[in-house]
Amino acid sequence: MPTSSRLVIVMAMAFFVSGWTLFNNPSLTGLLEGDAQRIEWYGVFASLIFHPYQTYISESVLLPLIAKVLGASASRSSWLVLCSIVSFLVIPILTAIATYQTNSTLKGLLFLLAVALLLNLQNLPLGFPDPMTIMMLGIVAMQSRTFPLFLAAFFASISHFSLSIFSLFGLGVLICCDARSGLTVNDKKCRIYSLLLGALAGKIFVAIWHLIFNYHAESRLQWALNYGLQEFGARYAEDPWAFWLTPGIGFLIVYGFILCVLAWRKNLQLAIAGFVVLFIAYAANYLALDGVRIFTTAASASLVYLASRVVDSAAVSKSTVTKLSSRFNCAVTDVRYLHRLSFASLISMIWLYVLSAAQWAGFGINFLSGAHLASQHIYWAYFFLALSFFMIAIFAHHLNGIVVRAAKTIYIGLILVIVIQWVRGSWWPDAVIVSWIKFALLIFLGLTAHYLAGLVDYKNATRLFVSVRRRTQRILCKFLL
Repeated sequence: MPTSSRLVIVMAMAFFVSGWTLFNNPSLTGLLEGDAQRIEWYGVFASLIFHPYQTYISESVLLPLIAKVLGASASRSSWLVLCSIVSFLVIPILTAIATYQTNSTLKGLLFLLAVALLLNLQNLPLGFPDPMTIMMLGIVAMQSRTFPLFLAAFFASISHFSLSIFSLFGLGVLICCDARSGLTVNDKKCRIYSLLLGALAGKIFVAIWHLIFNYHAESRLQWALNYGLQEFGARYAEDPWAFWLTPGIGFLIVYGFILCVLAWRKNLQLAIAGFVVLFIAYAANYLALDGVRIFTTAASASLVYLASRVVDSAAVSKSTVTKLSSRFNCAVTDVRYLHRLSFASLISMIWLYVLSAAQWAGFGINFLSGAHLASQHIYWAYFFLALSFFMIAIFAHHLNGIVVRAAKTIYIGLILVIVIQWVRGSWWPDAVIVSWIKFALLIFLGLTAHYLAGLVDYKNATRLFVSVRRRTQRILCKFLL
């Protein structure tokens, strides 16, 4: 078990991150300062949970039952307070379990960062049982023994059965495809059987509850199949970009990075299974189109499992940390390292500023401007790309040449896109360009950026800076003398 001081620091950070996600939730301000007469249907269900009920939300029994027992169903405000407390506890509880299982505070900290970025709790609307379901599904994903696995799957199912089925199915795919988990085929079968039995027990419990209290309600899935498919298709057609960017560009970048790490760690089957999880989450969102809360809940078990596997595969020991720190101390005293660090910082900040300013002025990636989520998160995408370029520029001598050239191609290509956008906006603002010309222009820009990426490297850039500095010194000397 980690030492108490380090454990306290990790848990303090978990509570800090959880508090930040709660108080930066846009729905919090709307609920506190908005219409006090707005009906919280799950809160209403909590107050009537021991009476006949007829809407599909009645399959979410766990949180309304807790609210009824604690008295939080007495008013709208008490219900929202309970939902806020549950949402606040998700990250600390999952972090505590991960730290205990890995027996490493450093891995617990890495897990905390990964889960905070993936679960996206700050964008989940309050008043729904989704945080409770995510917590239970996250606990399912980190269990290794069959009975706790069964128990957690049971509670997840009675918290939100329809979304739990999507999430547990994705988790089962990951367990089957995880070739480096150290589990035998029989162990994997036992885990999957425990998932199925837990989900089945939860469904039986909900069915018995409906029978005892005379509920008459369709399931969410049945309602979607009977009434919603045409409506869902029409709503998807209105804004396809908003649908595909439901989890946010930041989430997609982090998720893609995790899959790349898994593939690099020679766990390609698990990385491919990660794409199956995305398909399952998008399918669940299509059957509801309720936004990020459906997507995140449907993928939550898989997200926690992938985060724990990536963190667990990071073989970090005390000797490794000591070696890295000693190498860092030696590198700091190296003049070449300082030059490389300064150069990487300079080009990354310049690129980020140019892309952000161009996007603000309308010369950026404006084909995403119609999608609200894309326009909201495009600057975060630029930030993560700039941070990636910074890391690649520092460790370029340790990386594969293909990776470095691909990064330079993206770096230069987006600059060229801005130049073309500026030329078009300045000289031909009203010109309409057909799609095939745009496509051909993108291919040309990509090939040009790829060619320039082969010419631009650290040595050539350093020579250019030195040449410009010497010429500037000569001109200043002649002028002053």
